[in-house]
Amino acid sequence: MQPIKKANKQVKNRGGRPPKAPEDRKTVVIRLRFTPAQAEGIKQQATDKGFKFTSRYLCRVLSNRNAQTSITPGDLMTVSKLARNSNAIVAHLAAGESYPREWVDQAKMTAKIVNELNQKVNKLLATKGPAK
Repeated sequence: MQPIKKANKQVKNRGGRPPKAPEDRKTVVIRLRFTPAQAEGIKQQATDKGFKFTSRYLCRVLSNRNAQTSITPGDLMTVSKLARNSNAIVAHLAAGESYPREWVDQAKMTAKIVNELNQKVNKLLATKGPAK
């Protein structure tokens, strides 16, 4: 590690994550007061939905906003690949060798679900545009 010269001083480069820009720093603290029953209710909602009790979850609960869907072209490509692979598996199972009927049914059902997901992701990406 080489020292950095700064205003005629030797400053040792400590490494690590660079500091955030001032506008990106989270310096504001908001305190809210709840009754014990309200606080317990919010904590219970968080644990029921599988979240840790964090300020992000608290903001989401209090504002009643849903998470924004973020679909990228990479997501679409992954789902399309899954759809092609599941269709190939179904075609292979139907090719003639005898497989347990439940395997064939499960593969067909999986292919149907993945194809529906592919169509929904395509439609969502077409209406909203790719995530930035």
